[in-house]
Amino acid sequence: MINYFLNNNNIWIFISIVVIVASLLIKLYKALVGYSYRKVMLASIPGPPARYRLFGNLDMIWNNCNVEQNPADYIFKSMAHLYRKEGIFKYRNANRVMVLIYNHELAQDFLKCNVNIEKAFEYQLLYDWLGKGLLINDSADLWRERRKLLTPAFHQTILTEFVPIFNDKSDILVKRLADCVDIKGVNICDLVFPTALDIITESGMGIKMNAQQNENQDYIHAIQQMGKCLLDRLFNPMLWLNAIFYMTSSGKQFKRNLNISHELTRRVINDRKDYLLQNKGNVCSDSDCKPSKRKRLAFLDLLLENHFNDNSLTLEDIREEVDTIMFAGHDTTQDIREEVDTIMFAGHDTTALCLSWTLYFIGLDRDIQHRIHEEMDSVLGTNRDVTIDDIKQMHYLEAVIKEGC
Repeated sequence: MINYFLNNNNIWIFISIVVIVASLLIKLYKALVGYSYRKVMLASIPGPPARYRLFGNLDMIWNNCNVEQNPADYIFKSMAHLYRKEGIFKYRNANRVMVLIYNHELAQDFLKCNVNIEKAFEYQLLYDWLGKGLLINDSADLWRERRKLLTPAFHQTILTEFVPIFNDKSDILVKRLADCVDIKGVNICDLVFPTALDIITESGMGIKMNAQQNENQDYIHAIQQMGKCLLDRLFNPMLWLNAIFYMTSSGKQFKRNLNISHELTRRVINDRKDYLLQNKGNVCSDSDCKPSKRKRLAFLDLLLENHFNDNSLTLEDIREEVDTIMFAGHDTTQDIREEVDTIMFAGHDTTALCLSWTLYFIGLDRDIQHRIHEEMDSVLGTNRDVTIDDIKQMHYLEAVIKEGC
């Protein structure tokens, strides 16, 4: 065959074939070396054996299923069963090996590490929604650049100025809880999630979402449905490829809700951008600005200011960060959109889950309820709005929240 290529002046075809074959062999070699390394490193970690190499331990999860349950519910219940039985353990999701830990010291070591920030493959499933926002960005330089830019918006002195917003939205939540007194049971998430969304959008974006008053329900429904679609996709390897996923009914539903989500975040950005351009100079974000003169620094204002000054963030960058906080070179409007999506997703989703679980646990223990009530009475006295100084005195409540989260 070699003589054929040489005799017919097809040397370049021959070289191309050699290069392709060599590239495939190199990739195969790296894959085998990586597999062997991971196998040795994971050998000492306990975990159930994989009966089928292709499916990993997915058969164990599905065997524990109750067909009457929501798929995500029984998947997590099955994982919790393995967790209680094995403690720290590994399991395989198709060809993906995951290690679940329970020791807080191990978790602390992982969370404190800022060197290896490469995201797992599963984060790629969020890319169409959140883009390259801070939550799923694994470029070390860009991650540090974005983190440095966003940190001032969450400084304690800035957050103090948002306490009136926290009080206002919490008062609405209390009234909604009072309406549930005569109801036998209530899903606390249905009350806490809109509250968290109202708080993050007004304090971080400078807009009133009014989710607790049943406004913007299309957006709330959209992000809830996208979350369900992503869970279904996560535990079904056949849906990991975009080409296959978007051909399914779940993928088409995800796409429809994605358009609703992005439409709202772009509208938020454009409305705030127009407002700032019309009121130039009214928003002070300089760290040297005196507190008495500084107006509330919304997260979105900080991103847009950066966009105005040197165009280091695009509007699409900001959209991604806002979307993330609402489920964390050259820049254009795409960059701003990405950052906005990031903020709107992560900011309300994680906080709402934390508070929902904490309230649930508090509801199970009357003694803890009594001790919290006593502390709040001693600090607040009469029924009045909470201040930042009041919060600093509620040590027991702080401990309960930290343990609940």
